[in-house]
Amino acid sequence: QLILNGQYVKPAALQAEGFEFAYPQLKMALENILASG
Repeated sequence: QLILNGQYVKPAALQAEGFEFAYPQLKMALENILASG
């Protein structure tokens, strides 16, 4: 819960600066991690 909703998680601020996430959705990131096992 802390990781997803903590005070330091501010994706909108990063995106406003032009940052693009490789995996914009947590599910996509986890699937990639698990697939590369």
